[in-house]
Amino acid sequence: MNLPDTLVEKAQAGDTEAFRQIYLQYKGMVAHLAYNITGSQQDLEDIIQETFLQVHRSIRSFQGESKFSTWLYRLTINVAMQYVRQHRKTAGIKQSSDDLKNLSDEGASPEDSASTAEKRQIIMNALSRISPKKRIVFVLHEIQGIEAKEVARILRIPTLTVRTRLFYARKAIYKMLTEDPAFKETLNQGEAE
Repeated sequence: MNLPDTLVEKAQAGDTEAFRQIYLQYKGMVAHLAYNITGSQQDLEDIIQETFLQVHRSIRSFQGESKFSTWLYRLTINVAMQYVRQHRKTAGIKQSSDDLKNLSDEGASPEDSASTAEKRQIIMNALSRISPKKRIVFVLHEIQGIEAKEVARILRIPTLTVRTRLFYARKAIYKMLTEDPAFKETLNQGEAE
C-alpha cells in the first residue's frame, strides 16, 4: 500500500484534502495493527485518533528515506505501545462480547463466529503475555503479513533480530496455546463439526 509521493508532499505542505486521503487509505491498517498490539477494541478509536494526530504533527519530518507505510507502521507501534504501557495494570486483554462480534467473520454461522471469536480471544491473551518486542514482531509478521526484512526496517533492527524474536514469540505462544484447555476445547469443537 504505497502512496504517490505527490500526496505526501501535498500533505507536508498543509493540504488538508491530501491528509484526508492519507487518513482514508491508512485508517484500516492503523486500526488493525493497533488492535493486534493492544487487544483493545474499546480504546481503538482513541489510538487511531492519536496516531493520525501524530502523523499530522510530524508529517513534515518524513524524509522519504523509507516507504510512507514503513514510517506510519513505526508511528502506530509507538502510539500503541504507549497505550500498552499506560494500561499495563490490567491483567490480560479483555474484550466485551460486542468487540468479539465486531471482529467475527461476516457471513459465517453464529457457531463459527463464536468459535473464531473464542480462538481470537485465546490468542490475544497469549500475545498479551509475551514481551512487547516479541509481540510486535509476531503481530507484524504473522498477523499483518509483513516480510521479515520490512519488519526490520519498520523497527530499525537487524533482520536476524526479527527472526530471533519471531522464533521465540512463536515458541512461547505455541506453548501457551497447547497448555490452554480452552484452546484445546475450541480446536476439538472445530474438528467435531
